Amino acid sequence: MRMTRSLGALALAGALALALPLAMPTGGASAQALTPDQQKHVEDIVKRIIKEQPRLILDALQEMRRQEEAEAQSKALQAVKTKRDEIVKDPSAPIAGNPDGDVAVVQFFDYRCPYCKSVAERVLQTAKKVGKVKLVFKELPILGPESVFASRAALAAQRQGKYVEIHLALMNLKERLTDALTMRVAGGLGLDMEKLKKDMASPEISRILEANTDLAEELNIRGTPAFIIGDQLVPGAIDTENLEKLIAQARKK
Repeated sequence: MRMTRSLGALALAGALALALPLAMPTGGASAQALTPDQQKHVEDIVKRIIKEQPRLILDALQEMRRQEEAEAQSKALQAVKTKRDEIVKDPSAPIAGNPDGDVAVVQFFDYRCPYCKSVAERVLQTAKKVGKVKLVFKELPILGPESVFASRAALAAQRQGKYVEIHLALMNLKERLTDALTMRVAGGLGLDMEKLKKDMASPEISRILEANTDLAEELNIRGTPAFIIGDQLVPGAIDTENLEKLIAQARKK
């Protein structure tokens, strides 16, 4: 997942942005590399600004963050449009609800994420209640190897027609998720365990998980859960009322 720059790096960048116009000589020299004396002059100004005017650094840091967030959000919304088919029509993505629904609700999630667990049943129930909603599942195991193992098991279970069953079973677990518990859940669903293990090791499942990670990066998704409903990107858990509103808005468009 995307990582933002550290506070120290942003503060230094902000100080440099303030210091360079003060340090550079006039007459076009700003386009040239700094001489050792100019470099020392800049460093002295930076130190003085940090020490004497920390508020300027904080303001510069906040502005840089605001600009970064605005740029990232703009790119994400554009990616929702340009990546529409990959988001909604990926044949490898598990689906539920109405495959021919006029609205798609795409969800990125991790089986160890408590917020994902809190909305799992809600999303399925809302789709059933509203009707004509296609649910698209994007496995995004970002919380450790146990999450990756569970995602691989779920995608392997899809090949036996048991994706929604294992998805809900894993989401409803109260215990700490482990590899052994994932396999116990799978076994309890009547899956062919030898086939499941073989399919879990499939390069195709690795490709799906890598593609989901790449897509999340392009969409500026930094955590789970995250939803795409129509052309809206919605980070975090969502309640039933807002989910229904977003579906209705997408349907109007």
